[in-house]
Amino acid sequence: PFFGFKSAKDYYDFSSPGRRFSESSPSVPTILVSALDDPVVGNVGIPFEAARKNENVVVVATDSGGHLGWCQSTHLGCGFAKNTQETSWTEDLVMDFFHQALQQRQAKTGD
Repeated sequence: PFFGFKSAKDYYDFSSPGRRFSESSPSVPTILVSALDDPVVGNVGIPFEAARKNENVVVVATDSGGHLGWCQSTHLGCGFAKNTQETSWTEDLVMDFFHQALQQRQAKTGD
């Protein structure tokens, strides 16, 4: 019991982005990426139910990836890549997600 929280679960529930979701919020495309083997939060922090209620929210949960993982390189530390070919899978995923969201918005509004 630290910082006023009764347990680790109490802290994770408070910190989870899912508690801020409703059917209308967020009102913009939102992607949450998490790994089920995350040693810090595991799958406790993944708001599956909250995300199902909002068409703007996509949850991507992978079996592995650790905490802030998903390197696409055989080298360690892809976030500090020496070679520009070394990328993080999540960076590519998020860029694809927002590219698609922008295309959908442009198709709806004609912008």
